[in-house]
Amino acid sequence: NVGRVVGPSWGVLTLILDMSKGVLPIALFLRYGGSEEGSWPLMLIALAPVIGHQFSVFTALKGGKGVATTIGVWLALSPVSVLLALTAFMTTAVLCRYISLASLVFAFALPIILFISEKGPYLLTASLLTALLILFRHKDNIERICKGIEPRWGEGHHDRR
Repeated sequence: NVGRVVGPSWGVLTLILDMSKGVLPIALFLRYGGSEEGSWPLMLIALAPVIGHQFSVFTALKGGKGVATTIGVWLALSPVSVLLALTAFMTTAVLCRYISLASLVFAFALPIILFISEKGPYLLTASLLTALLILFRHKDNIERICKGIEPRWGEGHHDRR
């Protein structure tokens, strides 16, 4: 959204900062708090930055969609799974040209990939909850896709958030 509204440079910077919000708490926990992959604390730490981004107290609980923050979380936890899910994202984006739909495909591909790679119930639960949160934040986009009015990737600089 930022890239579409104010330009690609700001969009890339925002993407990096939003991803950092996801990477940092996981990296700190794994470095200082523990390295147990299958734990409730890690599951909660994986969810916290996404929820904080989507329902920010600094914006009256009206934050972003949480996709970039989710990418950051899972880059720190399971980089190969993220790369596979991003492949699904890119394929959807190229074929359908709806970034919102590609984001949803990413969000739901990730738990499937984590399940196949046997990441354990805590991380699988965190990924499923994150996918549901992303789905919730995309309800307006889904409605616009159904009505045929959601802007496609490359169609200009309209803020349809």
